[in-house]
Amino acid sequence: MRATWNPAQVIHRPELGHLTVGAGADVAVWSISRGEFGYGDAFGGRITGPERLVCEITLRDGQIVWDWNARGATDYRKLDPAYGIRQGIDHIIPPK
Repeated sequence: MRATWNPAQVIHRPELGHLTVGAGADVAVWSISRGEFGYGDAFGGRITGPERLVCEITLRDGQIVWDWNARGATDYRKLDPAYGIRQGIDHIIPPK
């Protein structure tokens, strides 16, 4: 609530910052990557850490607006063979 509702109130946007029925849903799904990561600041300083938050997918008003791993995309095996071919511009050249 502090990260969503309170900022929405400060900027006078009461329609934001909550997930009540009928409200537009803005949702971010995160994962934690483990390894060795570097973090830099605006002055050129660097610190390392063992974890990094990665935004996997973001929905704004129920629509996907960021999709790091294409979770909302259609598998190529299910697409038409001419998918992505622009009529009159691209040409398929079959292997010999």
